[in-house]
Amino acid sequence: MEARTVVCRWLWSGMLMLALLSMTPSTGWSDWPSYRGDAARTAYTQLQLPSTLQPRWECQVVQTPEPAWPRDDRMPFDRAPQVVAAGDRVLFGSTVDGKLYALDADTGDVAWTFATDGPIRFAPTIWKDRAFCTSDDGCLYALRLTDGELLWKQRGGLDDRMNLGNQRLISKWPARGGAAVVGDTVYFAAGIWPSDGIWLYALDAASGETRWVNDSSGDIYMAQPHGGANARSGVSAQGYLVASGDKLFVPTGRAVPAAFDRHTGKFLYFHLQRYGHNGGAQTMAVGDVFFNSGLSFNAASGEKIDAISGGQIAATPEGLVRHLAGKVTAYRWIEG
Repeated sequence: MEARTVVCRWLWSGMLMLALLSMTPSTGWSDWPSYRGDAARTAYTQLQLPSTLQPRWECQVVQTPEPAWPRDDRMPFDRAPQVVAAGDRVLFGSTVDGKLYALDADTGDVAWTFATDGPIRFAPTIWKDRAFCTSDDGCLYALRLTDGELLWKQRGGLDDRMNLGNQRLISKWPARGGAAVVGDTVYFAAGIWPSDGIWLYALDAASGETRWVNDSSGDIYMAQPHGGANARSGVSAQGYLVASGDKLFVPTGRAVPAAFDRHTGKFLYFHLQRYGHNGGAQTMAVGDVFFNSGLSFNAASGEKIDAISGGQIAATPEGLVRHLAGKVTAYRWIEG
């Protein structure tokens, strides 16, 4: 089979362009089933790219994204659609019409679409024969990858109540904890206002049956960002969930992530006050460390380890790669 890879970029004209680039058969074909490639969001693949790539097709969608937080640089997760790919399908969601789009990877033609009742702010996650997609309508959808047929869905919040949000009717508990799959378990979260309740789920990826649910982490008496203030608050799920080892990290928008036991759903820690001036939605985990907003943290305790400046980082078996201000820097892992 002829190998290929997918590149997505956002044009100032307000037009999404997906360009499929031809590659030599010797390079092989590697799926990209999740945002940043895997549930740990490492942004790494073993695929070796050739020195020269040629466009094979383009798909243009004339929709200007409608992000949830357009003025907040800490939560850029939906400023442009993020693409995932597996087999002969390329998928992305829309914040404008609330549809999940599936393209034929060989031709770029639309293979199918699936409409939800709210903006889709996070890339889907592909597992075996299905794709998992969260929406501001508060649900996680399991769709058959070949034709988009609904296999099952799970409502995240308490009921079907809707509120006005971003000039749209959305769930009172929008599903803004982007789905992650580990083994045969899919994780997602719903709810962004702790006082209204936060739901974090682990579901059987095949059947949709609940393995555990944490519905108490929006009601924690804890220290607030304002020094000396304590109140009932909690986790606000806003960002792609990150799974690494026995931990599940839940990005909390502008704050540092919260950590849960991946196997039981038990709340472990959320250092909201301690790192109140840091944090952001984008998180990556490697072994016993996770990275967020230019900082590295101990995964076991949530304690800050060091500052690594800004930019985009990826984790490889040899170390970290960072892109900042047009410069790429590689760092090697050190034992000890």
